[in-house]
Amino acid sequence: MPTDTVSVFGYVVDESTRTPLPTVQVYVEGSLQGGALTDRSGRYQLALPQTGNYRIVALLLDAHSDPFEVAVTAEPVRVDFTLDLDRAVPGCRLWVADNAYQYECR
Repeated sequence: MPTDTVSVFGYVVDESTRTPLPTVQVYVEGSLQGGALTDRSGRYQLALPQTGNYRIVALLLDAHSDPFEVAVTAEPVRVDFTLDLDRAVPGCRLWVADNAYQYECR
């Protein structure tokens, strides 16, 4: 039985500490269709309208991943991202503690 959407899912973590990152926006580059936000465990799931080739991006403030090219089929595809939180807010250090973002600016 065919499904109405295809799925891309995965996790977003901090590049240096491997801490899961909540509230990161994950979306299809150049698309107006909705993306997804990561949950407290850094997990996201995108529902895409059809199979094909997509460029997926993870974004938190000024920290963003390079686009990841993925060929989506009828089977769910896992794409994980790491973000460098030192790039999230220029001039500030950002980290996760107690499931919340903490920051210190110079």
